[in-house]
Amino acid sequence: MRILVCNVGSTSLKYKLFEMAGEAILCHGGIDGIGSASSRIRHSQAHQTIVDETRPISDQGMAIHWMTSLLLGSDAPAPGRVDSFDAIAFKVVGAEGISGAVMLDDRVLEAMESYTPLLPRHNPPYIDAIRHFRALAPDVPLVGLFETSFHAGLPEVAYTYGIPREWTEGLGIRRLGYHGASFTFIAERASRIVSPSNGDFRLVACHLGGSSSICAIRCAGR
Repeated sequence: MRILVCNVGSTSLKYKLFEMAGEAILCHGGIDGIGSASSRIRHSQAHQTIVDETRPISDQGMAIHWMTSLLLGSDAPAPGRVDSFDAIAFKVVGAEGISGAVMLDDRVLEAMESYTPLLPRHNPPYIDAIRHFRALAPDVPLVGLFETSFHAGLPEVAYTYGIPREWTEGLGIRRLGYHGASFTFIAERASRIVSPSNGDFRLVACHLGGSSSICAIRCAGR
């Protein structure tokens, strides 16, 4: 089974193609600076850089066409046979009333759109990219794993802000938690590194980048 995983940003598109039988990375790459006259396109395979060049990439649709042409070995940006992938997966950020891993159908896209005022730099490019993939490969399953899923088990005392109760209950204002994929990796990796004799331990994890967050995690020792 071949799964294409995409990480969509406001001005970037990064990807990895996995062969799940051996959990091997077949190739990976990215396009940075989407919307500029000098977007950088990179594509690597078998630990070798195949493409590293700059050219104007106007939007996510054009970026997706370039990405698929690189993945499928075309000489020019074209849809190619995107339906040769068994699934396309996305690290989506947030949607109203939805978390975890879900199929990206119309209901989920509408829930993502309703969160656009909260996530103006994240949701629009993801929605745009997902719709482009749906048009290119209507029969390929599109799956999203929401960043908020790592934090879905927060107790009420942790997700409730110090605001009037009617704001929380009537407007749904609560702590959602972000960068869940990053914190999942950090927690799992830390659990493997810390000696099993330590048992459960507490961890403060910091995700630092273009957007940053800090998360206090209780981990189980191994």
